[in-house]
Amino acid sequence: MQRFITGAHRTQDHHVAVCHAFVRELPWYGEGRDIAQFGSALFTFLQGHAEAGDREELTARLTAEFAGSYESASSRLTLTAVERQPYLHAHELGTCLLASDQESGREGDELAVRRRSREGVMVLSASGIYVVLRDGLTRQLRIIHLMKRAASPDEEGVLAGEAYQPAFMDGMRPIQERVRFVAAAAREHA
Repeated sequence: MQRFITGAHRTQDHHVAVCHAFVRELPWYGEGRDIAQFGSALFTFLQGHAEAGDREELTARLTAEFAGSYESASSRLTLTAVERQPYLHAHELGTCLLASDQESGREGDELAVRRRSREGVMVLSASGIYVVLRDGLTRQLRIIHLMKRAASPDEEGVLAGEAYQPAFMDGMRPIQERVRFVAAAAREHA
């Protein structure tokens, strides 16, 4: 299964179909239920105990300034407001295909999509924007630290920074990369 997930080896579809048939009806651990608890805990950890007025102001700012879709070279990040909460729900869907996906035509396949899907929260702190995500299939952590760029009109709607994801298996390297997300609305106006 790990070979299939990483695309390291060719896997016969009927072998994967047996595994998929077994697990598709199982409830995923936490599937969205723990996101709210995590968002609140991360906000409290980074911001401390905010006053009610400050919390409401921050919640309104998050929705106005950051909610929406952003695109990078390898993924699409969607930030959605959570009613009366000082964090945004974050969903990242990888857009790059592994060699095995391109060979087998799996681009829209449910397993290929789940393999590239991450879910978590976005929280503001004094030092920037933190997006903490969990991979939908491997449960691996991905942390993105971003800064909002608006130095020029060309940079409006741009979030840039660093992303880190630990290695999934022995023999693999952690992924550390510079990322640049452009708001979908800003991209349409350009």
